[in-house]
Amino acid sequence: MNIKSVFTIKSLSARIISTAMVTMMAVSSALTSPIPVHAESIVTYQVTGTYEQTSARNMLKAINDFRTGSEAWAWNESNTQKVRYTGLSNLVYDYDLEKTAMQRAMEISVLFEHTRPNGSQCFSAYSQYMYAGENIAYGYSSADSVFRAWQETDDPYEGQGHRRNMLEQGFTCVAVGHVIRNGTHYWVQEFRSPTISTAATPATNSTQAVNVDCLSSKIKSGTSVSRISLDYGETYDLSKVQEAVFYESVYRPIQTKPISSFSVSDSSLIDIDKSTLIGKRAGSATIDGTLSNGSRFSIPVTVNPVNMYFVDSESIPAQTATGSAVTPDVSLTYNGTPLVNGVDYTVSYSNNVKPGYAYAIVTGKGNFTGTKQFMFYIMKSSKNNSQAKKADSVEQSSAKAPEKIKTFSLSKGKRSISVSWDKVSGASKYEIQYATNKKFSDAKTKTFAGSKSSAKIKKLKSGKKYFVRIRCYKNIYGMKVYSGWSKTKKIKVK
Repeated sequence: MNIKSVFTIKSLSARIISTAMVTMMAVSSALTSPIPVHAESIVTYQVTGTYEQTSARNMLKAINDFRTGSEAWAWNESNTQKVRYTGLSNLVYDYDLEKTAMQRAMEISVLFEHTRPNGSQCFSAYSQYMYAGENIAYGYSSADSVFRAWQETDDPYEGQGHRRNMLEQGFTCVAVGHVIRNGTHYWVQEFRSPTISTAATPATNSTQAVNVDCLSSKIKSGTSVSRISLDYGETYDLSKVQEAVFYESVYRPIQTKPISSFSVSDSSLIDIDKSTLIGKRAGSATIDGTLSNGSRFSIPVTVNPVNMYFVDSESIPAQTATGSAVTPDVSLTYNGTPLVNGVDYTVSYSNNVKPGYAYAIVTGKGNFTGTKQFMFYIMKSSKNNSQAKKADSVEQSSAKAPEKIKTFSLSKGKRSISVSWDKVSGASKYEIQYATNKKFSDAKTKTFAGSKSSAKIKKLKSGKKYFVRIRCYKNIYGMKVYSGWSKTKKIKVK
């Protein structure tokens, strides 16, 4: 998430400009005259985004409450005193200025700067002004969250440029723009004096295509995806890989369109079936093709080995002591396909000679990585001692992994998820794992007591989709014996 601000005064023949960016606000008292520049060629793109102007307009009350309330202060330049702003009037909402705010919101989705994509200052988007300021931000999903970011309550003087813009005495009106592009929220506050139009217009809450002028020298062609990573056996939808137009080094594309065909550098590693990329073997390769302007592209593809954590397995049955090392086979499958010892994994054993608990440690190989540990029981070699066999049977039974949790439910709250599940007999603890992707590559795990059958996961990101799964374990002679993971469920947080 990011925010920036800028402020200017315009007179008939000169401008006084002061700029406040995230970490600095510099005020200049020098008058500058227009400097002649060589005209650069401009290319115009239709940029599409979804406006949510009702939420933008609702920020007016927060701005005015801030200006007229007890929090209307900012640090002095030495950060030694809070300068109080008193007698500030309410700003009115200027519907002419809103057109500028909406235009600028779309423009900062192309280039997140106060300079417009066509190279001119942000205030060139105004119909007219004598006194003006702009705050911009992206990554905040609600008007409340971006407003609080712009308040900069906990920042020093150098970081309170947005705050001072909102508290500026010389402004008479404000307008806010809010657009969503490719899942990212972009926000603009525009301030000015004089006020041009207070005649209300219907709020735009729809997808719109807006013309954005760009310097042709800044436009670059490429692909919407710069690299692809998938696990062995997984697939990737190549329709996500599109020809894209970018503004200079900005990674967010201005426009995209489909690519008709791809080729692969190594068909033993990856293959393409229609529009689906398939990871056939762990390793690195590329997909290649040609853009409409004739230039070639090459996208690195990494097929990752699968962690043994995600491999399905069966418990090792009880063994009988022989006086020598006991080395039972292990049964492993991935996506229903049996794994081969020596090709997909290797096995080592410990404590596997005498009666008692023994361990098989499986280490991934080739298309698999990581380790998986199994505990099994070695019974005494006693053909005629039924009592010993019975004791061994009880010991062996206690060493079995707990059952997998078959059913659980999710309910969403404000930045939280409530999880309920059926208790498993003998479980010492429950582990709930949650992540923002189905691979659980960024997963976090919370542990709960075996007496629990529900829990709440807090401090999540508002509006974000989460993947959730649950398992349990029991402690046996100091070792955690886990059940398998439950099926994965997904939910979007409020």
